[in-house]
Amino acid sequence: MPIEHWFSRRTFAGLPLGLAAACRWRLAPVPTPAFADLSYGLSPAQRFDVYPAPVSSGSLAPLVVLIHGGGWEGGSRAEVARFIPYFTERRCVVANIGYRLTPEAVAPAAAEDVRNAIESVRARAAQWHADSGRMLLVGFSAGAHLALLAALAPPDAIGGPQCRARAVLSFWGVTDVVDLLSGENERAFARRWLPEGPERLELARRLSPMQYDAAGAPALYAAHSVHDHIVPFAQSQRLVARFQRARVPAHLNRLSHWGHTPSPEEYPAIFSEAFRFLAGIGVLT
Repeated sequence: MPIEHWFSRRTFAGLPLGLAAACRWRLAPVPTPAFADLSYGLSPAQRFDVYPAPVSSGSLAPLVVLIHGGGWEGGSRAEVARFIPYFTERRCVVANIGYRLTPEAVAPAAAEDVRNAIESVRARAAQWHADSGRMLLVGFSAGAHLALLAALAPPDAIGGPQCRARAVLSFWGVTDVVDLLSGENERAFARRWLPEGPERLELARRLSPMQYDAAGAPALYAAHSVHDHIVPFAQSQRLVARFQRARVPAHLNRLSHWGHTPSPEEYPAIFSEAFRFLAGIGVLT
């Protein structure tokens, strides 16, 4: 039997480790949360950390909810903590949330957890001088997928409250879970997250942000490489086009690096473009 190259489009047994490592970079020190391991559920994974804005402007600060990736079965809050200064330096309050992963609970647990975590953060926002009416969801890979679901899926589709965010920042996010279950884009980590059974395909549809109406949705900034070998670039391309057809502000940053995530040196420019987009639509100055 021939040995498959790790860039294979079908076999990604060790992929979650790569997805988790994708957010580890060394350009900024890891901040210390002012409030750590706040609970929104009984599982040790159902926790979040809060990083207040460093300087008070006398008014409530925008609220950012940060969601890590890892193929729904890996990753942690620690692995995206280095992105927090991008937002606290702009006087945002940041909540960095965790959720149950595949070894503990399969789909739709992660999606329900993120919705409930966001609601818990929203309900406590005033404690940290944050404005829940100016909430941004920021996710990476599978975390971007969960952020999009939190904003787009109606209450009858997924357990937990639908989030009313002002914008979603999707970094190389999954938008079509059905696409990852079979065919050319089949991914082992997606099949592990979606349990076997007669309801698998229907559950995958309910867990696909692409399935939902974009009318009235939050603004969307998506960054994705055209050479992504894990989550196809076309997934972000199609979702942004759907938003634009619905006349919802949306921007696609076409990246050109090889692989799923960019090099550390590319992050500042990617975030700068995101902030230009948000400033242009009056969401974050």
